[in-house]
Amino acid sequence: MIRQAALLGVLVLCVAATTATSATEATRATQWLPSPARKLAALDCRCVPDSARVARYQRILARLSKKCKESAERLGYISTVATQGLRQSGHRRTNLWMLVQVDQRIPEPVRARQPCRYVFALVVTSI
Repeated sequence: MIRQAALLGVLVLCVAATTATSATEATRATQWLPSPARKLAALDCRCVPDSARVARYQRILARLSKKCKESAERLGYISTVATQGLRQSGHRRTNLWMLVQVDQRIPEPVRARQPCRYVFALVVTSI
């Protein structure tokens, strides 16, 4: 009985330590993850993008975040999938081009944020 209680105590301490460590590691990991803008810029230039190049992506993602319900990470993912689909169809487009096209198709006085995945679909099908 004493041995089971001791093992249970050790188990509780291990779980508590693991939980605390996991939270700390998760915080550290997100600090090192590249931003969506940096990821998109790297995909487009196939290089390590400089800060000026990344800033263009950050500006357009910031504009879209005011118009779209999706997060910047989700917008980056949708843009990547859409541009890859276009490339497979023989159209050479970049993520920056795709984001600008989506931004231009949403009228400026935005009353409410909207799901922009449909605007991406509109851009892809209009080519």
